[in-house]
Amino acid sequence: HLNDMYSLKLIESKKILLSGSGDQRIGVWSYSTGKHILIDIITGHLESVCALKHIKKKGLLFSIDSVGVVFKWETFNFTSLGKFWQFSGTELDNCFDVSSDGRFIYAPDKDNPCWLRILDTEKKDLHGNVVPIEGEQMGEGSLLSNDIVLKKHTHEIKAIKLLEKVNLIITAGKDNMILLWHLKRHYLVRPPLYDRHTDFVSSLQVIKDTGYLLTGGNDRTLNIF
Repeated sequence: HLNDMYSLKLIESKKILLSGSGDQRIGVWSYSTGKHILIDIITGHLESVCALKHIKKKGLLFSIDSVGVVFKWETFNFTSLGKFWQFSGTELDNCFDVSSDGRFIYAPDKDNPCWLRILDTEKKDLHGNVVPIEGEQMGEGSLLSNDIVLKKHTHEIKAIKLLEKVNLIITAGKDNMILLWHLKRHYLVRPPLYDRHTDFVSSLQVIKDTGYLLTGGNDRTLNIF
C-alpha cells in the first residue's frame, strides 16, 4: 500500500487477507503458503477505504470509504456489483454493518450522521436503478425518501452492530449513548445507556453465547453490559 491501512478482513475459506487503505485501494493477499503474497488490487473507491464487511454465505464483500460511498463486490474475482452513496463518511472500522444475507446496509445518514440509514441493495426500479426500501413509520423510526431512518442520537453515530439472532441493532456515538433497536420493527427496546462513558463511544462488541456487550470509548475505558 501507498498509505495507511484502516481495515483488515480474513476470508478463511479462500485463505485470503483483505486490506483497506488510504491509497483508495483494497489489497488481496494470499497466505496459503505461509507467506503473505499480494495477488490482486481492487480499485473503484476515490477516497480512503476505511471498513470492510465479508458476507460469507453469499460470497460478497462490502467496503465503505471516508466520504461514505459503499461498494458491493463478489468475492470470486472481486467484480463490483454496485455502488451506494447515501451514507456519511467514516474513518472507523465498525461504523457500518451489513445483514447476513447481504441485502441491507446499515450506516450513518449522509445528510445527518446522527441518523441510522437502512438501505435495501436489491430492490430496483424499471431502469435497473436501486430504489431504497419502503416501510411504515414505527416507534422511533421514521422515513426519508423511502429509506428507513432511525432517529434518536443527538450527535454523530460512531459504531453499529447487528445481532440478527435476537433481532437487535445496537448503535453508539458522540452523544455517549448506546441504543438498542428492534431489528425489524425499528423501535427502541429499552431506555438509552448513556451514563457509563464520559466521551463518545467508538466500539461495540458482543461476546458470543454469553449475552455480554462490550463498549469502548474515547474516554479510554471499556464497559461490560
